[in-house]
Amino acid sequence: MTPPRHPFTALSPRRPRYHVLVLCLWQELDAAEPTWRFSLESLQATDRRGFGSLEALIDHLRALIAAPVDP
Repeated sequence: MTPPRHPFTALSPRRPRYHVLVLCLWQELDAAEPTWRFSLESLQATDRRGFGSLEALIDHLRALIAAPVDP
């Protein structure tokens, strides 16, 4: 029986797409009603994006997954 191959180390002409992201979430208490804020930081590039709502974060993740593959 052969062990399963991890997709990042499999010997293949095509490498799978993947993203390494750090998710930060915090609650701001300055407003009359506490608000959750979010940020994603890519560990592959020095890119950090902030989001004012969970919906905006999810929309960004959906767009990241749906983006076409760069050649």
